[in-house]
Amino acid sequence: IDIGDTTKDYFVPPIRAPLNVRNPVSFYDLVDPQLRDAYYETDALIDHLISHQNTAPFVSKNLIQHFGISNPSPRFVESVATAFKTGEYTFNGVTFGDGKLSDLKATVAAILLDREATSTVLDADPAYGGIREPVIKVLAFMRAMGYTPTSHDRNIYPKFDGMYSKVGQMAHESPDQFSFFLHDYQPPGQFAQSK
Repeated sequence: IDIGDTTKDYFVPPIRAPLNVRNPVSFYDLVDPQLRDAYYETDALIDHLISHQNTAPFVSKNLIQHFGISNPSPRFVESVATAFKTGEYTFNGVTFGDGKLSDLKATVAAILLDREATSTVLDADPAYGGIREPVIKVLAFMRAMGYTPTSHDRNIYPKFDGMYSKVGQMAHESPDQFSFFLHDYQPPGQFAQSK
């Protein structure tokens, strides 16, 4: 197709059928909308998302990782997911939670009191625990050394200038909106290989 050819269209928009949704769920009264209708619709959506079968393992794994264990075992994730689903976690005869789906008290108790989180034997394993991102390691080191920024630091010695080329990361310079790692990233180790 010649670009200068006016007799032929070199771009034809795709044919799209109109989108028809049969019986869409709507809690709004179109004649007299109320604020409570928005609350009902929001609650229905949250209940739908929370009750999905993938929500409990996904939320459990992310919470475990944010509590400092980068490579949780599948048994650990399953234990926390079960506490998330049932809303109860029992440890040494004490029950946490009120039995409702997604009870945070039961979920956090399952994370903090699980044998994998409290075992001292795992502390000697180099693959166990939380792995910090490189830029967080540098900032923690600077904080541990007692670094306090002053107004003339930027002009005399730019400590963080070019950090992306030094450690591969810098605050606010991630390659996309999802940060430097994918949500399902696991550092190499025995749990990552056990899939």
